[in-house]
Amino acid sequence: MSLDDFLKKYYKQLHFNSMPSDVRERFDGFVKKDSLTDTMRLWRDKYMHLDNGVYVENNMPDVTKEKDLPDDVARELFVACQNALVGMNGSLASFKDKNPLAAAFVNEYFGDGNLFNISPAKPDCDKGIKEIVALIKSNASIKQWILAQKSDDKKIFDNENALNEFLKKCDNEDYNKKGNVQSKVRKVAEAFQSATWQGVGGTPLEPIASLQYLENVIASDAFSMNPASVDSNKLQEFRNNISHKTGILQVLYKSQKIRDEFAKHDDGTVTSVIDKAENEIDYQKKDSANYIAPKKEDELRPWQQIEKWCSDTYADTLKKYEELRGAPLFFFTESEDVFKAIDKEKIKPSDGLSAVLDKASAIQGRLANTPRSKEYFDWFVETMNDIKKDIPKAIEGAWKDGKQMQCVVEQIILKASDPKNKDPHAMEKAMTAMEI
Repeated sequence: MSLDDFLKKYYKQLHFNSMPSDVRERFDGFVKKDSLTDTMRLWRDKYMHLDNGVYVENNMPDVTKEKDLPDDVARELFVACQNALVGMNGSLASFKDKNPLAAAFVNEYFGDGNLFNISPAKPDCDKGIKEIVALIKSNASIKQWILAQKSDDKKIFDNENALNEFLKKCDNEDYNKKGNVQSKVRKVAEAFQSATWQGVGGTPLEPIASLQYLENVIASDAFSMNPASVDSNKLQEFRNNISHKTGILQVLYKSQKIRDEFAKHDDGTVTSVIDKAENEIDYQKKDSANYIAPKKEDELRPWQQIEKWCSDTYADTLKKYEELRGAPLFFFTESEDVFKAIDKEKIKPSDGLSAVLDKASAIQGRLANTPRSKEYFDWFVETMNDIKKDIPKAIEGAWKDGKQMQCVVEQIILKASDPKNKDPHAMEKAMTAMEI
């Protein structure tokens, strides 16, 4: 098993198992009826299993055990995480204010006493650092030049005292113990490299060209840990961490902000696998053929709300319309306000809906003191005028002909349940319109 194989298995199962409960409820309904797209059926077969005749999700790999995560793969994963955190720690100043979550992640996992710490310089990198330090100390021109250099639009050293302190730390090999010193070493080496690219021949910087190990300081693996050097106690601590729902692998899946910063330093080893898992098991992407609408989202769609309302209230409410005579009943106070305003215009049912539309301005004026009722009536007027453009005869005959009334009601429901309609009160407005 390769590290990539393990991560693919881990993150695909994690993403599948992380379906929100209302999405899982819908998916389980599809599974029960075997009403699945080919891709959904593949998910079922790969990430679920039958238990007493019912499909349930597979368990996550047990990362504390060798059979699910071999030691050599675990060590490689440990080093990948360590190297990414070294990089994050080195650039902490650039994101700690705008991304405090990622900064807290670094502080939790990296440094003395934490799960990950600095990796020592490789032998040729160590030689290169000593070369650079010796050259700066012996050459006044180069010392003054490096004091003027910038990285990320900031001077590498604020002043000469800061540079001298850095040189002392390098003499003590603090770059093998402290991430901020290691980060500074890289910035100095990159400034030297940039100078050679621009050409130093015949200039006071010419001695830089004779450095033998400069490239070894800049190399991406210059400070990388060898997987074989991860001791067994540290490896067990790592296994215990990633076995938890709050461990580093789960945090990278759950937090996009942390993942985005981590991705700048892990060469895609972990983060690209998470992205691919989310793209392959695309139940959350609304433009995907495999999108699974949450159960509650569907129930909240106006069309279903209206149907549910009708079935739930018919026996004890709607039926009263058939059995009672006299004062009308209202489901919404807005409807009652509108009725009273219409009644004052002396409109008769035989006049048809068009008469209401003709006197809409006067009715709207009477609703000035009940803004919500006016808002609902405005929606009614707008909707009726839209419908009138398409089926004018239905509008004219709706109060006399049941079939034409049904056509109008269907159009009201369609308008309210249009996916593009983001009005949270569309259902109530549609029901008020139907009462009218």
